[in-house]
Amino acid sequence: IDSEQSLGASALALRGYMEARSGRLDTAEAWFRLGLTTARDETSRVAIAMYFARELVLRRREDAYEVLEPFADSTTLPRSVLIDVRSSFAQALTAANRLDEACSRTDEALALLEPDSPPALRARVFARAAYVALESGSVSLARERASIAAPLAVAQSLYDVAASTYSVLSNIA
Repeated sequence: IDSEQSLGASALALRGYMEARSGRLDTAEAWFRLGLTTARDETSRVAIAMYFARELVLRRREDAYEVLEPFADSTTLPRSVLIDVRSSFAQALTAANRLDEACSRTDEALALLEPDSPPALRARVFARAAYVALESGSVSLARERASIAAPLAVAQSLYDVAASTYSVLSNIA
């Protein structure tokens, strides 16, 4: 029954995602929160939280980090998921203007990232790290990280990640 509830929670989160894409964050937020409370397993909750936090970060909501905070120091998540969560958490902290903590969390995520980590994960983590560096005023570091993320994102057909990375580079230029 737990897997059925988590499947239902994912459907609720999908509705939230569609509402957010339509520009209705107020309704999207309600769907995401319902999905989070309905999900019975950590994997489902993390997936929903990642999508929800991304929508909040896109809108520079100061509370975006709160959605990921319960998972940022998990000891039960697979390493790759934990890296993804920590880098997203770091990016969300920038919306709250907690830049020192965002930089620290970014460094933690990058330290966990192995050179042979999947290219899609590397692209996402370096893209978020570039964003955090730019928001923190570290322009050369942002350029360096974006230069790693952009080609990886394009090669993996992660066009949303590539677009955000090129946006960082455009802001630097």
